[in-house]
Order: sequence, then structure tokens, then C-alpha cells
Amino acid sequence: LFMTILEHYFYLSDLAVTDKRSLQKLCCLFKDDAIIEANDGHRYSGRREIDSFFTEFFSRNAETRHLYDIRELSDTVQQANWGVVCRRKNGAYIALTGTDIAEVEEGKISHLTITSNN
Repeated sequence: LFMTILEHYFYLSDLAVTDKRSLQKLCCLFKDDAIIEANDGHRYSGRREIDSFFTEFFSRNAETRHLYDIRELSDTVQQANWGVVCRRKNGAYIALTGTDIAEVEEGKISHLTITSNN
């Protein structure tokens, strides 16, 4: 079954919370010089910053579950509308919704913009 890169991204995101190999695979979806523009206004450039961004994000959670739908806006741009429920390590739950826009080059994400509605 063929998965778009964003489908792969969300699939691995739910596994990465408890599985380091899935976290590594998730980070490998990004080009070495990729950029993430995160919802908090921070910009993460390059794999080292991206890897630490995801490691930090997933370390706060005991479990996450994403629902999403993906549209191809062009041959190189995909958009995902998503919702996620996170169970924090302290037992608290949070729910977020938003939109991701991914630019893809050579089969990897070169630019990801994460926008939360919350």
C-alpha cells in the first residue's frame, strides 16, 4: 500500500512516542537541509535541529493518536488537516487540531509548516 509522505509522517508520529526506531524513521523523512516552521513560531533548520525538535516533542507524551486527511496541492506540495489527542506523561490529556503543509523534494520533506487551530 502506497503512503504519501505525510501519511507516513503521521503513522510514524503515533509510534515515535514509545519507539525510538520509529522516531529515527520519522526524522529521516526530512532532507538534511529541511526547515520546519512550528506552531510556536520557532523555525528549525537542518536535521540536527529537526531531530531534537521531535525528540523533545515526543518525550512529553506517553501516547498520541492522530486522525488526518491529506490533499495533494501539486506534484510537490501536500496539505494535511489533522487532529491529535496526546496523553502526557503526567496523565493529562490535550487535544489539538490544525493544518500541515509539506513541500517535497526528491521523496523527502524539504519544508514543513505546522499550524494549530488551538
